[in-house]
Amino acid sequence: MTTFVSSLGRILMLVTNGSRAMVVLLEREGEPGQHVVDPDADGVSGGYLLDNGQVDEYPDTDTIELEQAFGVVRDVVSGSRSTAVRWRADG
Repeated sequence: MTTFVSSLGRILMLVTNGSRAMVVLLEREGEPGQHVVDPDADGVSGGYLLDNGQVDEYPDTDTIELEQAFGVVRDVVSGSRSTAVRWRADG
């Protein structure tokens, strides 16, 4: 898992299994946040290694292709919100 934290407290997290990735964005720690979704995906993928050593699996609708995730991270880090993907509010 890779975590980026801005000086304003915004948190961007990326966890991947090598082919798909979950991308989560929080405005501040402790808030529910949002994640990128792929509404056309089907199935479930495993192999997502978390910082605590736990290996998770997620519905593919809650993850995106890894290359697309890199673009989302690039957009968010540069200060814009990626409009090429769909975001879903958590919590």
